[in-house]
Amino acid sequence: MGSRLMAPALFALFALTASVASAQIQSPPRFEIGAQGGAIVFAAGDGALLLNGGPRVTLNISRRDAVELLADFLVGTEHSGVFGLYLIQYKRVLREGDRRRSTVFVTGSTAGTFHYYRSREWREDRADGATITHPAYTRAQVENPILIGSGIGLERVVGRYAAFRAEVGALVPLRSLSAVGIRGVAGVSIPLGGRNAAIR
Repeated sequence: MGSRLMAPALFALFALTASVASAQIQSPPRFEIGAQGGAIVFAAGDGALLLNGGPRVTLNISRRDAVELLADFLVGTEHSGVFGLYLIQYKRVLREGDRRRSTVFVTGSTAGTFHYYRSREWREDRADGATITHPAYTRAQVENPILIGSGIGLERVVGRYAAFRAEVGALVPLRSLSAVGIRGVAGVSIPLGGRNAAIR
């Protein structure tokens, strides 16, 4: 009797193990890192076109939901030093992708500015022969969120450990609707401690 039950029991155990393994492969890795670049167009006044780019960190909390932290370093502003936007973003997958089609997702975000400036020591010679020494200093500032945004994007797996990603969205000031910005970026995502869920 024991030997008759052994085969079905082993088969059930094998099926359960395979199912769990399959679920683990299909689930996205907990963390992803990436980088993106593109441009932001602001419609206020005469308009402004700023190039942007920077790193991205993604925390996947489920197969369809993720929280992301992004930094957009801006080129073309009047600020000296390093200036840009940070974005805290929620990502929701609308359609999961595979080898033949891209993943489609939407985002909701809030954004603020950051600024870093470092001045070296310099000396000023005055007409009376005196020399004034201006000491070196560093200034770092992070502002509270001033923008909210939403967008849509797609992600296409290009290998076990890399995916191409592109998205476009709008950024709107919290206190005014007069300076809407359109942000478009493209980049790459790399899973940490796993591989892309679309690879079977």
